[in-house]
Amino acid sequence: MPNKSNSKKNLDPNFQLAISTFNSFNINYWVCHGSLLGLVRDGNLIPWDMDIDIAVFKSEISIEEIRAILTNAGFQDRGGDHGNSLHLKREGGKFVDINFYEVSTLDNNKIEAAVYWKISKNFFLWKLINHACDTQEYNGKHKVASNIIKKFRFLLYPFKLFLDIWKITYSQKGYAMPSEYLENFEFITISNLKCRVPKRYEEICESLYGQDWKIPKQQYNWMTDSLSTKEKI
Repeated sequence: MPNKSNSKKNLDPNFQLAISTFNSFNINYWVCHGSLLGLVRDGNLIPWDMDIDIAVFKSEISIEEIRAILTNAGFQDRGGDHGNSLHLKREGGKFVDINFYEVSTLDNNKIEAAVYWKISKNFFLWKLINHACDTQEYNGKHKVASNIIKKFRFLLYPFKLFLDIWKITYSQKGYAMPSEYLENFEFITISNLKCRVPKRYEEICESLYGQDWKIPKQQYNWMTDSLSTKEKI
């Protein structure tokens, strides 16, 4: 486990602020996903990862509470409905994503911890409608078409709400793992910043990124490359 206690100058300022804020409020967060991988493997965030990943249990704190705490700290909500996640921004650093994990008992009596996000279905029209109705800024390959359709958002939004009832334009996909992986936590120190991480981080990284998780991969698609990706039925 890395324990680098030198200057914070190499850490992303938004990561520093978000983690310091959670620590000061005694929130039971943990660093997750790509940010966890970077910390435990490299001792820092992955340079090409544009988002900071932090998680909490949905049963312990609400999206509204987290939004209020981080907004008061200087972050701005990027908007949009992402399911069980909150997307924030602040000048000078990476985006910050807060993921709200839920624990449930499966039919085989195994207990699972999972987070699901709203993902546009792989159909061009549905993607355009979702991007056009989403308040969050979109910079993908369909940006021009999305910006044109956005002008008609007031007409499309009621139609999208109807489609959402039947889950026509999106599916819910995310990461799922045995809940026991998230039962015990510890603090590690990265550049004088105390970060809360799961004690079983190696098993989590292997379940998300494979047995070769210690080898950096710049090209990674969580929906197709991870064995822990699951669709909510």
